Amino acid sequence: MFSARNFNRSKPFLFILILFPSLLWAYQFVTGNLGVNPIEKLMDELGLMALRLIIVTLMITSLSNIKILKSIVVFRRMVGLFAFYYVCLHFSTYIVLDHFLDIQFIIQDIMKRPFITFGFISFIFLIPLASTSTNKIIKKLGFKLWKKIGNRDQLQTLIAGHMPQITPDRILNKVFSVPKKYVKPMLDLKNYNLTEIKLIVKGGFENQEDIDFAQQGGFDTIKDVRKARKLFCNTWEEMIAVQTNEWEDGNEMRHAMRQGFFENEKDLFTLTTEKNNHIKWNKQSIIWARNSTKDSLERLTNFSSIKSMEFYDYLFTVEEDMFRTDRLMGEYNKLAVPGAKITSEEKFEDFLSQFPDVVDVTNGGLTKILLNSKGVKKIHPRINFNSYPTIKKSRTKLSKSLKKSLAENNLNEASLDSYSWLTEQVRSHLGISQKEELQIVDSCKELLDLSKRETDKLHKTRMARNWVGHKEAEQKVEPSWTYVEYCLNLSERISSL
Repeated sequence: MFSARNFNRSKPFLFILILFPSLLWAYQFVTGNLGVNPIEKLMDELGLMALRLIIVTLMITSLSNIKILKSIVVFRRMVGLFAFYYVCLHFSTYIVLDHFLDIQFIIQDIMKRPFITFGFISFIFLIPLASTSTNKIIKKLGFKLWKKIGNRDQLQTLIAGHMPQITPDRILNKVFSVPKKYVKPMLDLKNYNLTEIKLIVKGGFENQEDIDFAQQGGFDTIKDVRKARKLFCNTWEEMIAVQTNEWEDGNEMRHAMRQGFFENEKDLFTLTTEKNNHIKWNKQSIIWARNSTKDSLERLTNFSSIKSMEFYDYLFTVEEDMFRTDRLMGEYNKLAVPGAKITSEEKFEDFLSQFPDVVDVTNGGLTKILLNSKGVKKIHPRINFNSYPTIKKSRTKLSKSLKKSLAENNLNEASLDSYSWLTEQVRSHLGISQKEELQIVDSCKELLDLSKRETDKLHKTRMARNWVGHKEAEQKVEPSWTYVEYCLNLSERISSL
């Protein structure tokens, strides 16, 4: 009954019996019948099965010492290999399904949790036992040597002899390829994230909060992190932008950008928000500010809105002395500048009351446009030529024409005269006569060391002047007071050289 022949005959049945659970669990996992956490369930079942088989293997060794059960030893190798089979499945589930081959996390898990550490080391020592259990290997090694490897006492001795060599630092370095200079910090800090350890070693970081901040913001050193926090910046790019554009801190820059300003528009933001904080700055009003002159932005402080200032200037351009109030309201609503429309005549009359020196709302729905004592419409120049000493002092024909066009808010003539004035200043500085050819843009770029942005703006100024003067089809660029002001500023800079 307990003969070796009978035990050998029953091997196929034992093989199927031990193999069947793994096939069943695989089927249940695929079909979703392993509960709410199928990965954890599968991993637990495989691990428990491996442990049971290891215990059975050890029991077989002990039972074989009983004379009547001596032949049971024929099962030991097969049961032992199946134990290794289930250990491999358990370990593969842990690495692939549970942690998706996240090596850094797996290292951290192995080093932090003792039972996983022990399991991992045990798995390593099961490998030589499994790999030397084939008939071919046994024949090569010789039965006596193989017997020593498979003997429990000998195995314990072998493990004990090699344990001093299997240290955490060696595992990190040899198994997981962690550079030696990072191994000790990893073990000391119990932090197995190589990226974080590099930051600690190279960047001088001392706590996890700073490390997390650095990783999220793209910082390399604790010095940069401290500087960023002082400036209320969250990223490296943000800190560079704050420093380059001379913002007070990251909060101010982010506030400006939420309104619609660019990170390089610190000056424009200051001019608009500090002097005109009564204006609701949004995308449209900011675009208007970009295309306006400094004088216009400074004048804005005296008005309730951008549209009210533009309408005030419009009143000095009309030919009529008397308007129907509802018609004048229509003209107000036609202005292509930021500002809400007014649909009630009563509200519009209240709006006009802020211009008592210019309009007088009479009875019968009429509005009178007031003139000065001389009968001349009041004109408020967009650009005051008195702000430019060179123009103010000059008595040339060109300077007189330029002053007149500025005083009358004649944009077309001002575009022509301001560009001609700039050309004259460049010729005078370089000593070039009117007959000699002059590349005005290139000359200004060289004399004033203009940036690409400034040079591009001068090109557009030239194209706007050409369109006004000749209607050249190079590219239509509408004239702008911004271009006029830019020409005048460049002229003053050249005259001061």
